[in-house]
Amino acid sequence: MTASPRRGRAVFVGAAIAAVVAVTGCLGYVWQRTDPAEGAARNYLKALAADDAELACTLVTEPFARELATRHSVGDCPAGVDAMLGGLSGEQRERVGDARLTPSDDGHALAVGANPLGITILRVDKAGEEWMVSGDR
Repeated sequence: MTASPRRGRAVFVGAAIAAVVAVTGCLGYVWQRTDPAEGAARNYLKALAADDAELACTLVTEPFARELATRHSVGDCPAGVDAMLGGLSGEQRERVGDARLTPSDDGHALAVGANPLGITILRVDKAGEEWMVSGDR
């Protein structure tokens, strides 16, 4: 005895729905496991890699924004980021964005893998409800 076409479609649709629910559930689990502090550091490095000084400066605390300007003897954070990135090729900026991040035990400092800027540590802190980069070394 063979299954009816209607029953075969129902089984296929049921299996498809189960697969979608399983994949969505797994993706949701991955998203929930993303560490917001590490995400803040990663977003900052990606903004640097994209040569987007304006965006990078929205991802840092006010004191660090002032420090970036002062460090490079310029008037504001975006000019400080531009000075910091000055002379890097696109390939070098890409390596900044791809740098490995290793969280510390306290969750507020991340070791940064080899990169052309020589950044070895990114400090992150919560500013209100957002995690932001608060310093580098």
